[in-house]
Amino acid sequence: MQDAFVKWNTTPVIVGINPEPTYITKEPFPALTICNLNQALASQAARLPNDSSQFAMLQVLCHRKPHTQLSRGNNNWEQLISNISQPCGDMVIGCRFGAVDYHCERMFQPIITDEGLCCVINMLHPRFMYKHK
Repeated sequence: MQDAFVKWNTTPVIVGINPEPTYITKEPFPALTICNLNQALASQAARLPNDSSQFAMLQVLCHRKPHTQLSRGNNNWEQLISNISQPCGDMVIGCRFGAVDYHCERMFQPIITDEGLCCVINMLHPRFMYKHK
């Protein structure tokens, strides 16, 4: 249990395996998420002024101490990550399933995670995954 917690605490994804045998044809194709370990493109990061709040946010994202103080509540992390990260169409350059080529940019959708901008295919819409009162 401790190993599972440490794994979740560092990368909060846990895969559960059902002990009951099931034919593979009965299982739906899972969601697939691909994340770039480089959370920012160097060309995009170089455009940010060193004294801007976006540059300070980038430093926090890259686990560095920011040179500029971040203001509270005025930081749009999703917009920053979307603007400085590699787009899915550039990251996933080839898609083939069943000997058929597909356009990756149409199949993979960007998603903001704790790891930065990732590209996901075959994910359920959040309204089907989360339950609200």
